Amino acid sequence: MIKIFDLKYLFAFICLASSVAALETEISFESLYDQASEKLIVDGVSTSYYLGSAGIRVDWKTNQNLLFHASFGLGYLPNYKMSAFGTDFSGPVRGTMKNIGGQYGVYKTEDHKMNVSFEILERDVNGDEFKGVRNGQSLKVKSTAAFELSEFSLGYEYFVSRSLSLGINAGITYWKFDANGLTLINNMMISKNVNESGHSPKIQFYAHVGVKKPVEVFLTRRAYSVDNFVETYELMVRLPLYSIK
Repeated sequence: MIKIFDLKYLFAFICLASSVAALETEISFESLYDQASEKLIVDGVSTSYYLGSAGIRVDWKTNQNLLFHASFGLGYLPNYKMSAFGTDFSGPVRGTMKNIGGQYGVYKTEDHKMNVSFEILERDVNGDEFKGVRNGQSLKVKSTAAFELSEFSLGYEYFVSRSLSLGINAGITYWKFDANGLTLINNMMISKNVNESGHSPKIQFYAHVGVKKPVEVFLTRRAYSVDNFVETYELMVRLPLYSIK
């Protein structure tokens, strides 16, 4: 079944792709790693949160002020850890990261630039080989987890030189977390569902290095207040591959 959130990506992609021939387009390689300061605890279920991905990002520039983008990445971790059903589990997971958004420049001079932006992000983690031991019995868990984020930001960028600019984005993140775990204990199938939502501030620092094809580096801090308070730190690197003008 296609989730509503996925349909947002599909709709946005169709709208943007339908007019891509008339827009300035840039394709980039994008790699990121996101890690929490400590384990995330929701309704008694504890899980580590760290995931890396690599993928492709496409930017469409409609004019000098308006920019749209979409990206998709895949990730894999061989030893993800979580605690559920009174047992510690570990195993490999696969993940996907999806992102669409837009940015509008509200002010620009030779040395400075300000913009407003909006992004929708989805991060999914799936694993069906989690293993653990409880009272001498080997257990196996299938688990899925998803973060859905909607972010509004105000950004400022300073052009240090022709080949270097530094910037900051600050705003608010509206987030939703959903997770499901399924295991067999004493010949009984037991499932656990947890979900939580909220909002929190977001801050991001970034640098653009280069002239014709600048390398972009971003460091983003987010926070989530669930059963405990957790901060996440995301490092992203973007390398331009191809441009269509």
